Amino acid sequence: MKHGKEFLWVLLPFAIGLSGFSFIPLPILSQIVIVPFWIWVGNRFAGLNMSKIQSLAFGNSVWGICFLIFIWQYLLESDPHRLKVLEVISLSYISPFYVMTRTLPPIGYFSSFEPTPALIVHTLVAYLLMFIIFTLGYIWGKFRRRTASVG
Repeated sequence: MKHGKEFLWVLLPFAIGLSGFSFIPLPILSQIVIVPFWIWVGNRFAGLNMSKIQSLAFGNSVWGICFLIFIWQYLLESDPHRLKVLEVISLSYISPFYVMTRTLPPIGYFSSFEPTPALIVHTLVAYLLMFIIFTLGYIWGKFRRRTASVG
């Protein structure tokens, strides 16, 4: 795989999220680490030798898949038809960013996978934050490379 290292960077929030279910302090710590890391990843994807659309799509590929799984499982399926493993996948990927949504009305950190309105709102905001942070890193990387090539 030509961009295997970059794909591993994109999978790291998923690994953090899965380990966060076992180690309660990790999600809080991961929020401090994941934001600069995710900006850095966006910056790195800006330097890939592919079009802007391709590198943004590649960088957000796992995000997009997990987001679609979340929409499918929480907004389109009824509770008896939900697959718990897909719920865990969709929530694990954004869990480091989910902690940042604590400024919204408080809910337990994935204490329940019940599709409460608060859980759905927090998760959607976390997905949005993750996308925005990556995109800001990407824009910063493009700007940095453009100014470096001009100067």
